[in-house]
Amino acid sequence: MMKPKVLITCMMAPEALKKIKLFAEIKIKSSLSKKQLLKEVKDIDAVILGTDNFDRELINSATRLKIIARFGVGYNNVDIKSSTRKKIFVTYTPNVLSDAVADLTVGFILAFSRKIIQANDHIKTGNWNENAPFPLGSDLKNKTLGIIGLGRIGIKVAERVCAFNMRLIYFSRTRKNRIEEKYGIKFRTFKNLLKESDYISINVPLTKETERMIGKEEFKFMKKTAFLINTARGDVIDQQSLHQALRNKRIAGAGLDVFQQEPIPLNDPILKLQNVILTPHIGSGTVETRLSMSLMAVNDVIRVLEGKRPIHLINKDLVEN
Repeated sequence: MMKPKVLITCMMAPEALKKIKLFAEIKIKSSLSKKQLLKEVKDIDAVILGTDNFDRELINSATRLKIIARFGVGYNNVDIKSSTRKKIFVTYTPNVLSDAVADLTVGFILAFSRKIIQANDHIKTGNWNENAPFPLGSDLKNKTLGIIGLGRIGIKVAERVCAFNMRLIYFSRTRKNRIEEKYGIKFRTFKNLLKESDYISINVPLTKETERMIGKEEFKFMKKTAFLINTARGDVIDQQSLHQALRNKRIAGAGLDVFQQEPIPLNDPILKLQNVILTPHIGSGTVETRLSMSLMAVNDVIRVLEGKRPIHLINKDLVEN
């Protein structure tokens, strides 16, 4: 009996790959073009999907496809309606990467406040001497952190920065009274959060409402000393407007783990700026988190290949109707 075929387009933990190989024949292929994906999906039974776009054309071409297991919490790169219409399960990996992403956010905050990157360069360029004072940072105590999106990750960020005695404010679609009381965090309108914050952390999913929610007009409200940190989705920020704001010193700096195009092109002008810290979408990039995500995705694929319902289902209409 032939094993089902599984296409994997992202980096997976070895333990998870070993497990899925017992049930299926796997192909591991990353950075595929749309043309290449169309060729690969024709005879697959399941896909464990990274950041590739899986649109209606791909779904219609994948005549044997039973499950799209999204490796991550965002699933805006999957056409859910088309998947549901074709009776294809779509799953994701929730609740396992919040700590890792929150840790990275705090890392950006510390790097900016203490000028860690500049201090590193100060030594490596041979400038550490009595005639060249080292870069002075600033305290986090009494500074204001504005959190946009107080979901799982936003709450984890608030939890961590409480130790720094920062003033916490947030903007969210709904008030979070219990969280407000627990962490002493205050609700603000979107505009007021931008005005008051010394550091701004973006922690929202990409939706029609959040796409380009920060652009040219929003930068006008921010302090010139403010730092913007985005570990959510690249399209939440208008990257061209961000470049202009950084280049013109409209804001002090930005920490970006996500971009409108990934990988970011080497000729992107934002790469030439000195007031940015850039990481290659490593929010979930810890050994422990990637293992949990890998096993979660693999276990859902195995369940579907065995004729069972997956656990972390997005398009629940498939089993509720």
